[in-house]
Amino acid sequence: MQLPGVTLNLVNGTRFTVTSDGLLVDSELVEHLSMIAMPGYSVQGLVSINREANPYRSTYGGWEPVTVTADNQETK
Repeated sequence: MQLPGVTLNLVNGTRFTVTSDGLLVDSELVEHLSMIAMPGYSVQGLVSINREANPYRSTYGGWEPVTVTADNQETK
């Protein structure tokens, strides 16, 4: 299945916080942070519940945002 998308340069998802003392990564103060951008794609779509065309909506009780991650094992 081919999905429409946008070609992007993405990093590995490292989360960090800039503080007055320096960079915090996983609550650990670090001096340097290297992030290497790799080719990637942004794809948009819908999440359906139990059947197609029954979209997951924020109006449902207990709704939480959904994150979908996909990896392409054929690239370096």
